[in-house]
Amino acid sequence: MADPNLPALIEACAQPGCPLCRLAQGATERFLDNLFYEMVNDAGMRNQLRNSLGFCKTHTRLLLDTSLRDPLGLSIVYLDVLNKILSTLPQPDQPGRAAGLLDRLLRRLPKETTELSIDALQAMTPRSPCPACHYRDQYTHSMLESLTIHLETPDLSQALEASDGLCLPYLRLALEKSASMSGFAKLILIHQNKLQKLRDELAEFIRKSDYRFMGEGFGAEGNAYQRAMEMLVGSE
Repeated sequence: MADPNLPALIEACAQPGCPLCRLAQGATERFLDNLFYEMVNDAGMRNQLRNSLGFCKTHTRLLLDTSLRDPLGLSIVYLDVLNKILSTLPQPDQPGRAAGLLDRLLRRLPKETTELSIDALQAMTPRSPCPACHYRDQYTHSMLESLTIHLETPDLSQALEASDGLCLPYLRLALEKSASMSGFAKLILIHQNKLQKLRDELAEFIRKSDYRFMGEGFGAEGNAYQRAMEMLVGSE
């Protein structure tokens, strides 16, 4: 039976950057878009978002800085989250009287104060992962399995060789999951060549940055430092 992940892997290899980072980013954006289009009122998803206290910092910025922003959907989600936090925090003696709460805390014995502190900290600590991170990780795990299983098939092997290669975090995972020693060796060889090429481009960029050679202008090496940074940490 054909692996449904293979066409996406091969297509991603033809694009700039780490293929798995690109696929994971696209899948995460589709998940978030679908969440706010169809799932924001789903009871299970709302409960998951309450437990995770919304989204992680990375996916919060993604939602705020891109067209994925949905003011109404985000308002619904974070009203739930704030209600959950507030319902768990120690309550003042009278509504709107925070001073009463402070007096009570100061009069408590150390053990009782510690218990109240624990309750407050637990209210502000996520009890489950960010849903977008969870979805991304499941999706990436599936793609990594497909890549390592089919790495030695001509179409995928050639596509990966022609790509910018995997970033180091995904390369480490792919090596750990390699289905065979020959697949392991192929991954090493492909990326050794890419790292050497990138190193040479960085050296050329540095050379051309010397005032004596600035007139030569920059070619492909002009953004080598950006590609090097992304290769080391990923492009998400």
